[in-house]
Amino acid sequence: MIQELGGDLIPVLAITCGFLIAVIWILAATIHSLVKIRGNNNLKLKLVDRGFSASEIARIVNAGDSGEDPMEDLTHATRQPTPPVKVARTAY
Repeated sequence: MIQELGGDLIPVLAITCGFLIAVIWILAATIHSLVKIRGNNNLKLKLVDRGFSASEIARIVNAGDSGEDPMEDLTHATRQPTPPVKVARTAY
């Protein structure tokens, strides 16, 4: 196969490596995005379980990497506890 390429081996390898790097880059970015989304969803579920309101959750999730602690001013005194959700029992 190498003999068939002759003098075109280096351009073929360059193009192939370029495509491989692009594919790996796209896969890595997709995996990073999925991990970030999963982390945000887990955080949201934990915050809902702890009784945070929708506006508090939105502010915490959208806080980003600003360096400030988004939970700094949220104390137990400012949050109202939410009653547990009752699960409807179904007849089997």
